[in-house]
Amino acid sequence: MSLVSLAQSALGGSVPVLCYHQVRPGSGMTPDKFGSHLDLLARMGLESISLEHLLDIVRGRRPMAGPSVVLTFDDCTLDNWGHAVPELLRRGMRASFFAITDFLVPGKARPRSDQRGLDAPVPPLGEIMRMAVKGRCEGFMNHDEIRAMVREAGMEGYSHSAAHQACFVS
Repeated sequence: MSLVSLAQSALGGSVPVLCYHQVRPGSGMTPDKFGSHLDLLARMGLESISLEHLLDIVRGRRPMAGPSVVLTFDDCTLDNWGHAVPELLRRGMRASFFAITDFLVPGKARPRSDQRGLDAPVPPLGEIMRMAVKGRCEGFMNHDEIRAMVREAGMEGYSHSAAHQACFVS
């Protein structure tokens, strides 16, 4: 029995839920650093499960098969699509993404880093929020990216909020 399995058994089968925001070059959470987080979770024997799976465990509809973790992302900024999703896919991991629905706009899926790469760097969240409150939502995932993330990449998508409190805007 691994240390993680033992700890989860002792804690009554609790499942940690990790929340990320941005994964982008030049930030505190670069794609390489995020990848090393995922590799560590895998070395610890943790399986990434969906929130739906966790809800089934909590409701007693499904047993916990082994040490598990839930990975979540707030805001659905473009870097989540461009950098985080490819790192998750490389490792066969899942995550749940929470979109700010007022900032979702139509558009074709832009290339991810595992494809031909993002065309331009993604700015920090504060700048993305300042742009969005002025009607410029290109710093967030668009409709086709959300659809592809769920339908093709096997991730989960949920609503974070409608407009998000503009706490990052000065």
